[in-house]
Amino acid sequence: MKLIYLWVENYIHIKEQGYLLNAGYDVKYDRDGERHKLSISEKDNIDGMLYGDKIAVTAIVGDNGAGKSTLLDAIRTVLFDKDKRGKEITGFLVWEDRGNLALFPFMEKKWKIETEVEVSKWLPDDFNLIYYP
Repeated sequence: MKLIYLWVENYIHIKEQGYLLNAGYDVKYDRDGERHKLSISEKDNIDGMLYGDKIAVTAIVGDNGAGKSTLLDAIRTVLFDKDKRGKEITGFLVWEDRGNLALFPFMEKKWKIETEVEVSKWLPDDFNLIYYP
């Protein structure tokens, strides 16, 4: 399983922000009033010499206080804290598993997101996390 994109509608200091979590994809999320459109395409020009075959490397960098730890905590909360999903953190997550993309919404009110990505009512729980706060 690979995390592709995280949209955080509201979590602590993060408001209406999208995060591309895998350099192998182009993601575009447009919101215009009640209309929400998500498009995702796989990149075919990742340098295999640098990353190896189909391996993506993503880094989170920024100044002190920029929100790096808050973003990591948001990812941890979405993946592992079912009680806070949709309550303390709202948005959606897109992941890829064996070539298939899936979108998992966790929000108070349900949005109709126009997308070709399969919308999932569940989030896989067969992954591990090493987390250093």
